[in-house]
Amino acid sequence: MTIGGQTVTVNQSAGGGATISVSFRMRDPAVSGASPATECRITSGTGSTCVLESTSFPLGTNGLVKFDWAVQFTDGDVRTFSQSGGNSAFSFAWTCGGPQSTTEGASQPLSVTLTVTDSNGATASASAGSGNQPPLFVRLFKC
Repeated sequence: MTIGGQTVTVNQSAGGGATISVSFRMRDPAVSGASPATECRITSGTGSTCVLESTSFPLGTNGLVKFDWAVQFTDGDVRTFSQSGGNSAFSFAWTCGGPQSTTEGASQPLSVTLTVTDSNGATASASAGSGNQPPLFVRLFKC
């Protein structure tokens, strides 16, 4: 499934022929609103928010019960964010002004992996920059 060029689909067979279609998209509410984006801008000294949303779905009768998010970027130091549980959306906030930031905004790769578990225990994962998913970035600005 592709939504505005921002989604990847990975299918994994589970017991009984069921599969999970794993996909996600990113939004930058301050710039793109509800539209998908490939970059999130870190522009605020009080914290800019980046939003990731699962667009995953089961291909069978099982429901999706768990979403494990792992996000990482570097701004001089490695910044890691994670979330695990029943929430299909994940957001993280960061402030501008780090050692890698510039007045024009320094683009840094954003590593994102989503692992989805269905009600039968089957799992499947998708990562930014693999399959049809484009690479994702954060743009770090000086405040």
